[in-house]
Amino acid sequence: MRRLLLITFLLVLATGAADPKRSAELERAYQDMVSAERALEDAKQRRDSLGPQPDKESNYFDRKRSLEREVALRQWVYDQARERWTVLSAEPSSPS
Repeated sequence: MRRLLLITFLLVLATGAADPKRSAELERAYQDMVSAERALEDAKQRRDSLGPQPDKESNYFDRKRSLEREVALRQWVYDQARERWTVLSAEPSSPS
């Protein structure tokens, strides 16, 4: 998926090269999307690596709930960043 996003990004960047402001905006949106994806993957990994601790069962469930909320938040942030990048990349570049 990353390869497809990178190829699409490079094509959009190449077609928008005449407008440096647009190129910078697309680059920022792409970087935001990549950062959000990394944060989401990290949150999922932390959630999935949480092992039960028999002596502190109530603490385990609180931690698990907290990690689930973090994953949901990171998913939302990633979805918003991806949507922003998709919208920006789909807009035709304005002629100079």
